[in-house]
Amino acid sequence: MPSTIITHEAKFLHPRGEEPGSTKESVNFGIYRMTIPQKPIQYKTVHWIFTIDRSGSMNDFCQDRKTKMDHLKHTLTNMFNYLIKLKKEHQAFQQFVTIIMFDHETEIVANNIEVDDTLGAENIKDLLAQIVPRGSTNIELALEKAADTIKKILTSSSYDNTQQTNHIFMSDGNVTMGNSNKAYLKEKLNLLPNLTPDYISTNTFIGFGSHHDAKLLQTLSDIPKGEYYFVDSIENAGMIYGEILYNGLYEYFNNITLKTEGCEIYNYEKDTWVSKLHVYALSSGQERTWHLRKKTVVMSDESTQDENKSENRATVDAYCTNAAKDFQEGFFRAVTYPESLDKEVEKYLWRQKTQEKMKKVDNFITEQQAQEKPPSIFDHYKVPSNYYNRPHSGQRLYDIDDDDDDEWNLYPGAKRSKLSKLNVPVLSPPTLKHNYTISKLEETTNADTKNASSCAANTPLPSPVNKKKDKPGAEYLTEECEIIDLAEKGTWIMVMEMIDKVHSTLVNSFPENKNHALLHLAIEQENVKATEQLLVRGANPTVSTRDGKSCKDLLGKPSSITSGALKTLIEKYTTRFLEDDDSTEKTVAAEKTTRDDYLKELDEFMLEMKFYMSENNLDDDEFMKNLCDDIYVCIKSLNTKCHNISRMFLGVRSLSQGRERAYNINNFRDLENASNPISGHYRSLSSHSTSESKKTSYASQGAADVMRAVSE
Repeated sequence: MPSTIITHEAKFLHPRGEEPGSTKESVNFGIYRMTIPQKPIQYKTVHWIFTIDRSGSMNDFCQDRKTKMDHLKHTLTNMFNYLIKLKKEHQAFQQFVTIIMFDHETEIVANNIEVDDTLGAENIKDLLAQIVPRGSTNIELALEKAADTIKKILTSSSYDNTQQTNHIFMSDGNVTMGNSNKAYLKEKLNLLPNLTPDYISTNTFIGFGSHHDAKLLQTLSDIPKGEYYFVDSIENAGMIYGEILYNGLYEYFNNITLKTEGCEIYNYEKDTWVSKLHVYALSSGQERTWHLRKKTVVMSDESTQDENKSENRATVDAYCTNAAKDFQEGFFRAVTYPESLDKEVEKYLWRQKTQEKMKKVDNFITEQQAQEKPPSIFDHYKVPSNYYNRPHSGQRLYDIDDDDDDEWNLYPGAKRSKLSKLNVPVLSPPTLKHNYTISKLEETTNADTKNASSCAANTPLPSPVNKKKDKPGAEYLTEECEIIDLAEKGTWIMVMEMIDKVHSTLVNSFPENKNHALLHLAIEQENVKATEQLLVRGANPTVSTRDGKSCKDLLGKPSSITSGALKTLIEKYTTRFLEDDDSTEKTVAAEKTTRDDYLKELDEFMLEMKFYMSENNLDDDEFMKNLCDDIYVCIKSLNTKCHNISRMFLGVRSLSQGRERAYNINNFRDLENASNPISGHYRSLSSHSTSESKKTSYASQGAADVMRAVSE
């Protein structure tokens, strides 16, 4: 059933023969636009799966004195009310809801419940009342449960092309338990497309607040029909959920393929120009615009004029499948040349330049992050899944998975487990008999494990006891002695607690009355993860023991897997330590120059763009103002050492431009707080005011209506 309602437009910026460029090659910029009018829902059945983080941090208060969980429940209530309203208006349309809660374990509180008149306000309230903040954050278990739920839906006998599955995953923090390896976690959902020939399941990952792991959620969303959103303002969460809700309900086309001849189309995700681009979905009422580029070899010989004319041709083909798989459509458009400079296309040229600069800044920040902290070669180490369900005294630090799924401690002096093939020792919990500081550390650690609410992590440790000799001959433990004692007994959790919460310089503690520093003890105990964590925190791998043994001298048998892993770590960080020690000032200066160069480039670009806006009466144009805000985010992101903050703001702004999203992230408070002061030489920021609009210029009327309904 072919449709005649879709409109297409393809045009260049410059008239034929007036393209800018060199004497040998000219370049013309253009756009291809597809507009879908507002249409009814295409699917007969939609499955909603909500995977919700209920860890203790969801009990944190927001500026309005409501907790994150309060806001989330309010948003979910509005969503369910909208779905019920939709059911009343379309009786034949079916919707089913599943709610998965997770902390250090998972629980399904609503299993494939049909949305109908019986799902009233009281039932919704009862369902959401079961979501109570507690515990830690195990994303591995949450993804396993979600994947299993999606698999059951996709492989059920009644599932067909008229059904859609939308999985919405929400977390406000970092992995504190379970496997945190990003590639490993990504595979939990990445295998799902293989279950059905026409994969029609959407996975949306939402970072709730600015303390979530942006890199992790971005990695998880890098799958077919994956999306990443960031709730910059908890109070506006409903706007984001509303957009997600609209796209899930009103998806009109999926599996769109765009092919070009005689020109190229821009792939914003990779910052490349290609002849073929795949787009996963477009919604009803949506207008999407892609960028085109045509390079033409300039030929001045009269005999080649016909060839020149042929070279000027450019076309775009679009192949689309209706969301409900009712029909497929193909569209052909020749790219037209204007008689004079096309002012509308010119605005998109500014967008093109902005996207390129955003990608450049993102690459720079990624490189800086990689240089500051090398990627771990032991990402498979993890806290065991039953960590919070068994009594202990803070004695466990890290466990590791193997083919048999066994879990074991990394402590010296105990008997070998059946995993002795890996030559890693196991130890019983140590007994501590030291002073106030250590006892408080033990209490803090136990409190964390029993009530994994992350409160202890946010509460400073009590001030250490002032240790001094108040009479001759009396000896008191210093913090350095205490931390060495903890390491000798294998209590590495408390060691890391002291380094992180008392003072970072304790990582190189080496009291005169001790033969080993912390790093020596970790190596001698064959504790790979503790060794890595110490090195990451700045432990010096070139220091020898009091009796003259180097770190390499402390290694076990060369054939041991553990010994090999330790050797790799020591060599890598020794090289890095020596290089940093020899050229720290030079490296810092080079980095500063590079960063300043980027800032200068962005400042000049913003001034140029604002001048263009002023000359063309576009000072209040939301499209152009949004581009200025993108550059503002780039500048602020370059000036923060918190790469996680810069990644979430810059990443989502890039996605918003590339996918032309409806919600406008405009609460930059956390980014600004994390940024260093910017020199007054950057004039572009002196009078810049960010947009206050909650919607972008790309928002369709249908999407705006649903966003408003869910956010009220």
